[in-house]
Amino acid sequence: MEQTKNQQRTILHLCSWYPNRVVRNDGNFIQKMILTASVWGNHHVLTVYEDPFLENKNIEITYDQKSAVKEMFIFFRGSHSKWINVLKKLYYFYFGYKYFVRQYGKPDLIHSHIFLYAGLVAWLIHLLHKIPYVITEHSSIFLKPKLPTELKWLLAGVAKKARYILPVSDHLKTGMLKHSIDGEFQIVGNVIDGNIFHPVNKNELKDAFRFLHISGFTPEKNIRDLLAAVKILSEIRDDFIFRIAGDGDLSLVLKMVTNSGIPQKLIEIKGEMTEADVAREMQACDVFLMYSHSETFSVVTAEALASGKPVIFSDIPVKALFEPSGGLIIVKPNDAKALAKMMHDIIDHPPSPDPAALHQYIEERYGKDAISAQLTSVYEEVLRSEYRIHPKVSKKGL
Repeated sequence: MEQTKNQQRTILHLCSWYPNRVVRNDGNFIQKMILTASVWGNHHVLTVYEDPFLENKNIEITYDQKSAVKEMFIFFRGSHSKWINVLKKLYYFYFGYKYFVRQYGKPDLIHSHIFLYAGLVAWLIHLLHKIPYVITEHSSIFLKPKLPTELKWLLAGVAKKARYILPVSDHLKTGMLKHSIDGEFQIVGNVIDGNIFHPVNKNELKDAFRFLHISGFTPEKNIRDLLAAVKILSEIRDDFIFRIAGDGDLSLVLKMVTNSGIPQKLIEIKGEMTEADVAREMQACDVFLMYSHSETFSVVTAEALASGKPVIFSDIPVKALFEPSGGLIIVKPNDAKALAKMMHDIIDHPPSPDPAALHQYIEERYGKDAISAQLTSVYEEVLRSEYRIHPKVSKKGL
């Protein structure tokens, strides 16, 4: 009976980032988390995006469904003013909430993904309609040394009323606390699909050692030093291939590669890939490279480890998530020469961690079952206390 009641609970996910027709892979890790959580309750997604190609109308609402999750997308026509677009986004999030309520009734719980903008809207809905909310946070904004005072005040207000704050790592939690963003914290990491990312036995002969890097090519990923290290290594030897791929600005990467002077035969460049393609690339490489300035989690590092591959990783705080696996090779950050030397040594003396042990390490901590159990526990705790304090007779109306 209790299980049936729980399956009837409605969770509305407000997503600042979510895959959509404007930015296809935006926040795909959020989508994975929601799909993983959907084993418990009825899950709906609401996300809002400016669409530069929207013509002859101010707003368009579309729907989709992924597995058991119903998705609502609101696209709006933007203006030339950044601040007007911010206000429009917040307005259409609340508009979408009201629209959702007319269709399905009030949700039992709001799960907001990212403080800006979805967290602000969850706070507003709570103040107006007393619906409890939790917030998952991924953003590196909290790793910055300073935030505007007004923004910190707003975010502290959002945090104060949240039933749980769910950063994806302890490092991110520490960053939030430094900015006086405090509340009831619980760490819930990103989801890694062990059915896709797993070791494979490959016995083909290779004539070159394969390094792989996959990212969105954002400044934090430090592509410049990666390429500088590859250039240094290319001046010493040519028995390797560096493959770089991702869904960021490929034209910028192509320009950087051209300017780097790396011999064409030693580097391969690929754009956006499916998740299955990413897994195949990881399974085919010898070592994965992630030489970031900063990270809040690093999904691709976890995916590479789940695929049984060792990872060269910057000496940055989130190494603590993965270092106990035995699969990380730590290198000094922001030092292309140190990275090149590490790559050179690895070609001569390849690391040989147990692929099955690496996979198990990730599966136990970030696999679907692990993350689903953590989120289910959060939902149950919030709703158990909420219904004890605020019993509800009907979900109809506002």
